[in-house]
Amino acid sequence: MALASNPKEVTARKRLAFGVSLLGALWLACGPVSAQGTGSVNLEQFIRGALERDPEFLSAKAARDAGVENKNIALAGLLPSVTVTASEFPDSESTIRTNLGGRYGPWSTRVYDSSNQSIIIRQPLIRPRNWVAYLQGSSQAEQAEARLRFAKYQAILRATELYRDHLVLGAELGALRSQLAFWQARARQLDEMRAKGLAPVTDALEATAEESNIQREIAGKEKELAFVSSKFKLLAGGALQPARLKLAAPSVPLGAASAELLSQVFAHNPELRAAQNAIQVAELEVRKINADHLPTVDLVGNQIYDNNASVVALGRESKTTSLGLQLTLPIFQGGQVTSSARQAAANLRRAQFDAQAVRHRLQNDAAKILGEIDTAIKHLEYARKLSQYAETNLVSIRQQQSLGFKTSPDLLQAEFLKQKSIAEEVAAQYSWVAAEIALIALKGGLEALHEQKAMSTLFSAGF
Repeated sequence: MALASNPKEVTARKRLAFGVSLLGALWLACGPVSAQGTGSVNLEQFIRGALERDPEFLSAKAARDAGVENKNIALAGLLPSVTVTASEFPDSESTIRTNLGGRYGPWSTRVYDSSNQSIIIRQPLIRPRNWVAYLQGSSQAEQAEARLRFAKYQAILRATELYRDHLVLGAELGALRSQLAFWQARARQLDEMRAKGLAPVTDALEATAEESNIQREIAGKEKELAFVSSKFKLLAGGALQPARLKLAAPSVPLGAASAELLSQVFAHNPELRAAQNAIQVAELEVRKINADHLPTVDLVGNQIYDNNASVVALGRESKTTSLGLQLTLPIFQGGQVTSSARQAAANLRRAQFDAQAVRHRLQNDAAKILGEIDTAIKHLEYARKLSQYAETNLVSIRQQQSLGFKTSPDLLQAEFLKQKSIAEEVAAQYSWVAAEIALIALKGGLEALHEQKAMSTLFSAGF
């Protein structure tokens, strides 16, 4: 692919290339972790485990396996068919005789064996419907593969978002608990000051109210984290925790979605590819149904062997062999074919509009994801500055406390600010990672993630 001449596009490519190498470093920096027992799991390992355990993705794999068989099923309609039948029966025949006076005579029974063997070979010669069905089966097999790719990307994105949510909720819960410790200490301090007449009762009540509010928020976050943790445990295959790494986002702005980016999305996105395959399948369905109006010609050969052997009379044995063409000409079918053709044409129009809707949504998704990346990078820059300030402030408060200028609540407030900066940084880091993965998935560049050993190798294939 030629490099873009537009300076904004060149800048965007450099920023994306930086993101790729950085995410590759993230993947390579994580060592192997056992899935047995309690431990930590990095993002790559968690995604691989999710692709092995996610029931939605496993269902999509089974649907793909069923879908690819459409081609083989349709191919059978073009190949010769051979039918062999054989039968052997012990038969008996009973008759009666009459005399001249009309009176019945005794029964007469004849016992004999009859056998039949036949072989019929049929080779379709002119079967327009079968040929169109074969083309349709091929398109359906391609559609099944595209749908599996799309399901894989959805599973990867779900796993990435779950990983991010687990880390962010844990960091936010830590910040809330630190904030609670501050307000508890502040409430005790104000109670002591109020008892000495140094603080109004309203200050103590306000601190108590803030403490209750933080406890309510903590209870809500704990429930949310417990729910996320249960889902995380199922996909991770054990009682594992997400491992957080330091990530440095690039400072180069991404800008708006370029024509080059959209062309890559439209060319490689698996959801759009499946929608385009659906149009091909619908077009071939129209042709297949209209082919029912046409005559068919088959080459048919058969050989039949009959043998009737009687114990009281002479047996009979015969062989019949034939080879020729069989012409079938449809005359009247009650309007079924015409109505089916109109129904197929309506389904074709629906598939065309569905594909158009997917294109519009992908274009909006591209712009949305690029905006999320820019927002995450700016958020990360803010979190880094907040972290630097919180660290410096914490050191200063500790020094002032040692000299008697600051109290324990002041130190707890500084520690809360530090925990808050950590939560902000974690949220920004993994929101950026999730958006980067979503962008490359949108471009169809996450093929065979679970088969790659390095994320850098995988992601570089998408650019």
